[in-house]
Amino acid sequence: MKLDLSFDDAEDYLLVRVKGDWTREGVMAGIRDAAQRAQEVGQTRILLDIRELSAPKADMDRFMAGESIAKVFPFPCKVVAVRSADLIDKFAENVAVNRGAKAIVLSDINEAVRWLTKDPTQ
Repeated sequence: MKLDLSFDDAEDYLLVRVKGDWTREGVMAGIRDAAQRAQEVGQTRILLDIRELSAPKADMDRFMAGESIAKVFPFPCKVVAVRSADLIDKFAENVAVNRGAKAIVLSDINEAVRWLTKDPTQ
């Protein structure tokens, strides 16, 4: 099942809003679509708003999402996913980071924007 993705090319980052039911195929396609859009607009900072994406049914789905994030958003990309606090377990984040991604999952969108746009020298 295909997810509903919308893009907003903000000045400092690409905002990707994701809605729908989590399926492995849908999430993998959504990650690829987001990466393609980021490349098209020349953006290396990506904010994935997944608050309207249902929870995955299995840990393997989280694992594969983290692995895919690391693969399609290599350094110097920075990726932050915003999720409802009760659905965050950091598994996908850990998988992505362990594979070299600069990624984090947060529940507060303002904190996510600050993390994403923070000067790396600070």
